[in-house]
Formats: sequence, structure tokens, C-alpha cells
Amino acid sequence: MIYGLFFDWGYWKIFFTNLIIYFIFVMVTRSGKENPKRKTLMIASWNESSNPTSFIIEDLNVTKAMEFISKLN
Repeated sequence: MIYGLFFDWGYWKIFFTNLIIYFIFVMVTRSGKENPKRKTLMIASWNESSNPTSFIIEDLNVTKAMEFISKLN
């Protein structure tokens, strides 16, 4: 298997052949109106949530961490 990866290139030939076939299949079968990049952008650009139960405020005690940082500086 290692020989096929580095010397024979058989693994890479099979891998890239499958990758090209998959890419062609996706390009042929997908809808032209479908745009996943736009959907991702729409999800990322939504406003902040107005539901306060979806947020958690947590207080952490970091006094030891601050002492350690002050010793490092």
C-alpha cells in the first residue's frame, strides 16, 4: 500500500479518477438555480438572536491564571 502511494501512483490514479467522475456527476445533476454559497452567506448574515434563553453567561474565576501571567511578564 505504501509503495502504491509513493512510487507506483496507482492509488492517486484511482483517487483522481473518482474525484473527476464525482465532480462531473455533481455538475450535471445539480440545479442551476441552486447556489449553496448564497445559502451559507444568508445563514451567516442573520441578525443576533432575540431569544435570551439561547445565550449563556458564565463567570469564571481566573485569579490564579492572572497571577501566573503576571509572573511570566
